[in-house]
Amino acid sequence: MSALTFTAVLTAVLVVGGNKYISVADKDEDISAFNFFSSNKAEVVDVQFIEVKNIVITLNSEGRYERYLQLELALAAHSDDEVKKAESIIPAIRSATVKALSSRDYAEVRAMTIEQIHDQLMIEYRKTLGELKIKVPFDNVVISKLVFQ
Repeated sequence: MSALTFTAVLTAVLVVGGNKYISVADKDEDISAFNFFSSNKAEVVDVQFIEVKNIVITLNSEGRYERYLQLELALAAHSDDEVKKAESIIPAIRSATVKALSSRDYAEVRAMTIEQIHDQLMIEYRKTLGELKIKVPFDNVVISKLVFQ
């Protein structure tokens, strides 16, 4: 192999490797030598959503007006069996949602981020369903609507 061919091949390898390094570094992923040439594709999983609509919660208020929060949620399940189980416990999900937020002040809930509300709901779902001796049949809750009045 001539020096010119060797130089061209080496340059091409370095360019491709450098592009891979930059794209991985931009995504804040692991850039160790073990993962450098491997594919980091996440496994695709089927998700089914179970909607829980129109949950209205009365929040504590210091003013003379009642304050309300309206939520719409979607529970993320991964199998038909989990969907059926989740649908059968929607009354418990509604109850746990109200329990998680109804004792809080309007200003406190209004100041919470979506992530904080999400985390509080998941904690309450695990607690409530655990008390009922029910395994949580969903992996996540998605807050699809959040309206304060």
